[in-house]
Amino acid sequence: MSDYTTEELWGLSQPGERVSEVVPSWMSKREPLTDREAHLLNHLPIGAENAKTHAQLKAETGLNRRDFCELVESLRAKKYPIGAIRNQSGGYFVIVSEAERQATIAAYEAQIRRSQAVIRNLKMSALGV
Repeated sequence: MSDYTTEELWGLSQPGERVSEVVPSWMSKREPLTDREAHLLNHLPIGAENAKTHAQLKAETGLNRRDFCELVESLRAKKYPIGAIRNQSGGYFVIVSEAERQATIAAYEAQIRRSQAVIRNLKMSALGV
């Protein structure tokens, strides 16, 4: 369960109101969003329990995987808390609790450890075999 309601997180009060139309005070010091960033942010669900897969978001936004990943990276660089669940039932979402933040961080730290192991093994592997 999220720590915040959609209304508390985004300041939304009208049904159908989009995320980029009403920015909460804690987000007001961030760089402005491009139209494409706002388009994606408007389609990201609030909280991990509502996560959407890339396929679902592609159908809603028309973004291919490369553009989608670049926009997620761009939003994160602007300090928007975009989370990802990396399993079969996972997807992307706006992080709204510390537990969601820590789960997302743990997944990326595990990925880094796996990548570091690959690098170590490649450095030690014999060539010409």
